Amino acid sequence: MSTIPVTANRAPAAAEVRAVRTGRLTDRLVATALAVGVVALAVPVTAWGPCFDDPGELQTAAATLGIAHPPGYPGYILLGRLICLIPFFEPAALISGANLVAGAMCMSLLYLIQRRLEVHPLAAVLTTAAVALHDRYWMTITAPEVYAPSLLLLCLAVYGTVGWARGGARTGLIGAAVCTGLLMINRPPEILSAAMLLLFVVLVARSRSPRRGEPARGLRSVMVAAAVPILICIGYVMWRDTPRTPYNYLDNYNRNIAPISDRESLVPERVQRWYWLASAQQYRDARVDSWRKFLVRLDYLRDEFGYRGPVGFCLGLGVVAIGTVRLLRRDTKAALLVAGLILSNAAFYCLYVTFGTEAYILPALALVGCLAGQGLTRLFERVRYRPAPLAFLVCAAGLCVYFSSDQDWRQSSSFLEARSFLAGAGVETLPAGSVIMGLYHRVIPLQYDVLVHWKREDLKAFAISSQGAASQVLRWPDRPVYFVDAHQVPPGYRLVAEGNLYRVVRASVPEPGPQPIPTDS
Repeated sequence: MSTIPVTANRAPAAAEVRAVRTGRLTDRLVATALAVGVVALAVPVTAWGPCFDDPGELQTAAATLGIAHPPGYPGYILLGRLICLIPFFEPAALISGANLVAGAMCMSLLYLIQRRLEVHPLAAVLTTAAVALHDRYWMTITAPEVYAPSLLLLCLAVYGTVGWARGGARTGLIGAAVCTGLLMINRPPEILSAAMLLLFVVLVARSRSPRRGEPARGLRSVMVAAAVPILICIGYVMWRDTPRTPYNYLDNYNRNIAPISDRESLVPERVQRWYWLASAQQYRDARVDSWRKFLVRLDYLRDEFGYRGPVGFCLGLGVVAIGTVRLLRRDTKAALLVAGLILSNAAFYCLYVTFGTEAYILPALALVGCLAGQGLTRLFERVRYRPAPLAFLVCAAGLCVYFSSDQDWRQSSSFLEARSFLAGAGVETLPAGSVIMGLYHRVIPLQYDVLVHWKREDLKAFAISSQGAASQVLRWPDRPVYFVDAHQVPPGYRLVAEGNLYRVVRASVPEPGPQPIPTDS
């Protein structure tokens, strides 16, 4: 008789465990399908070769273990260097592929975060698809920039932190701390996001351990885990800040654009150079009319979140408001976390114009999608007749109509590729000892071609300012000098076009052309 209740009690428990495992497996399959769909759509329009501007610099720095432009991105460069060790592929293509995979994983994590916050699976699919179809997200994943890895680290941190708060293992929290530390040292504005995550962890820890002092002791390992990647990245910059580093933005800027400090002196000077890099002093020195830029960025945020017109903006705002109320009722701490991350990213984008770019709104955009998923879930719960399939079909149809009028979300980033430009430059045929100079965004692919593709140690390629082009020519009197673009040259010199480059030659021989007719005085 005693075995009957035991069996009766165990059967529901076993069925519940099976249901939970099935649900988790389904969520993982759906998340994987979302990532695969993003990759399949993005592969044809991704820039796979050496690129101009910042994407090309990150490709070059990762392939040569160098130092990029402020704030340096040491963590991303270290990870990129590991990726470049994969054989049989060009480093530029590997970095572009890693960026694409990071962006696709963001959508998988966005779906899984919503599921951990009890969003209906169909609502989570819809909001994730809406974020993935945004043109700003599409531009980020098709060109090797820093925004997709930054968004991936933030999603990993939120996913691990929310999972720990929902009863998960402490290893998830430790992993979230590592991701947060790596995110802060590579994207300093994310210090506000780190503060929001820390506040959430403290609130959850206090609710679990009401005794004074216990939450603080439990957070020590979290702080140590966050400090490890920060210290590694700082040490990397100081280690690689030498003239022997093939690509060193600090050294190039200090020698050819403006002086920073004396690297070869005492340790504080090295710290000063690192601080100049990490704090983006170069951009802060050039900052003008910050108030005007602040107003411009407010207008940009308004246009970016409501770029489909006032009707779409009002509908989206209503869904987000409903979702915020639902999440507040179900999990106040999680609601504060999501709302705090949205406000911190939007505020830093508007206030601190040094680091803010158009792609920096991606964290806020993705987290707004989480609140929209909560709102759609609430709407699904209110539909009585076949709630999930019917509401999903209606919302999916609206989503298709919403994005069908504009194809900017799938624009190609192939215009950033420099393959044809490099073919016309002919780096492999340049004379030994040649010096190639140009503006930063144009000379970057040539630096990649010299350092990575052809590995010509006899050539020098570096960035200069347009004002200092003439003086740079005089620094190399005995070496062939080439410009990427037509710059002003010192008296006694002229430019001769050679392929896609301009060679600086002495003007001792007059250029061919019609001569002036002499006249009698």
